[in-house]
Amino acid sequence: MEIQKIDKNSIKIKGKKGSFVVDPTKDIKTKTPADAIVVLSKGSEIEKERIEECRLVIQGSGEYEFSGIKVSVSQIGNYLTYKAIIDGVEIFLANIEVLNENKDLADGSQIVVFNTQSLADQSLIAKITPQIVVLYGEKAEEQAKSMGKEITPVSKFQIKNEKLPEEMQVVCLT
Repeated sequence: MEIQKIDKNSIKIKGKKGSFVVDPTKDIKTKTPADAIVVLSKGSEIEKERIEECRLVIQGSGEYEFSGIKVSVSQIGNYLTYKAIIDGVEIFLANIEVLNENKDLADGSQIVVFNTQSLADQSLIAKITPQIVVLYGEKAEEQAKSMGKEITPVSKFQIKNEKLPEEMQVVCLT
């Protein structure tokens, strides 16, 4: 599985069989192929035209399956949260602000991915106990530093189920 930053607030998550883009914007420089688009905030303006081969836009609660990826979507206020199973790995995806609303959202997820438009108390993330925390967005580096973790910013992160770390690792996409 691969998680890649494609603009300041958009990422692409790709498994062996399928992929999706999170919150595509007009800032995406080149057209990006993906099976689906997922939206983190209700009412967000997305640029569907920047995504090629897109068959599905997810912007509401429910259960979805496409290209070997299973997704469960819940709504908290104006935010959508996603639990996805990609290549046998459970991922939780959301805006970091949802942690303030419900601290138990991501329980059991091996990887949590947060768009960091604001900062969250690092203890809320630690309580989730994921194996990997992936941060992207405006305050990604600041959030990682508040967690007391040394980071090396990268534009792309790859992991296999059998290579998940024992101790929590923080990845900062820049």
